[in-house]
Amino acid sequence: MMAGGMLTPALSAQSVWQKMKQSVQQAERNAQAQQHRTQPASAKGSSPSAAASDGMASSGAASPAAPAAVDLSSPTMKALYRKLDIGGVQLGMTPQAAQAALQSRNRALVKYEVQPFAFTDLPNTEFTSRVNFKGPAARKDETESISLGLTLQPMQPEVLSIFRGTDYAIDYQPTAKNTVAALQAKYGPESLLEDSPSANEIFILWIFDGGGNLVSKARAEKIRSCGGNFREPSSGYIGRDALLPHWNTNCEPYTILKAILKTNFANALDSHGRSLPTGLLTGLQVVVTSNPLFTKTVTATRQMILAAKAANVQKNKKAADKNVPTL
Repeated sequence: MMAGGMLTPALSAQSVWQKMKQSVQQAERNAQAQQHRTQPASAKGSSPSAAASDGMASSGAASPAAPAAVDLSSPTMKALYRKLDIGGVQLGMTPQAAQAALQSRNRALVKYEVQPFAFTDLPNTEFTSRVNFKGPAARKDETESISLGLTLQPMQPEVLSIFRGTDYAIDYQPTAKNTVAALQAKYGPESLLEDSPSANEIFILWIFDGGGNLVSKARAEKIRSCGGNFREPSSGYIGRDALLPHWNTNCEPYTILKAILKTNFANALDSHGRSLPTGLLTGLQVVVTSNPLFTKTVTATRQMILAAKAANVQKNKKAADKNVPTL
């Protein structure tokens, strides 16, 4: 935890927090209203195939425009997040609901939190960006690990990313073919499917745009770096200004789910010419990240800290004005 100056009573951490919550909520309402006024009719009623063929704005523009706000409360996005369930947990759940869902499926999972952190200008406010669970899986000798990325103050805590890893016991290893089929049955057709022969792994990605539509392979390849892996709003993201424009420009509207199949045999081509690992799986990792939620919480928390910083500067200036040197 970093040390820093305390806020004045008139501009306490709590009052700054409340003001920022109100301003963030108003900004969201304004952005949604603006999106409704300016969104083209074709985009409002676009089909999955039409959305999949859309191009992506170049990330090399000198002054990239902010992306249109994504209405996470819309029926379409709620349905998408229900579909992208991992281990009983859905994006947007509260931590309490997520824990209940996990432990109703596997009572052996044990919760352990990542060490909370603080910022210099809000030294008495603790932030927790991730909570972990671990334990034996349902079958003997298997292990399971879960990580949940959480939104930070001034937002209410919600799950913005989910990671689940399973290591299979020798007697219970599923085939790669059956695992791919099960993933496709659960999540639908993928955006990308590729292999890494040197690591005996296969990667499957499902990438959805801000309207909840699956994007095409060509478009997915342009945005795959945005969040195929687990993301959490750590102090590094919030404190490093250079990162936020990248997320806003390239990643904010997308929700990305990635599966990593670990196999003990070489890969082969299926009837469609796609690479698939043959043989048995030693492990499976599935991770999903809501980039709209990630960007939303990083932006709100940064604004909250900047407000606290401004209050501290004002307080320190007033104190300095009263100081008289001893000559």
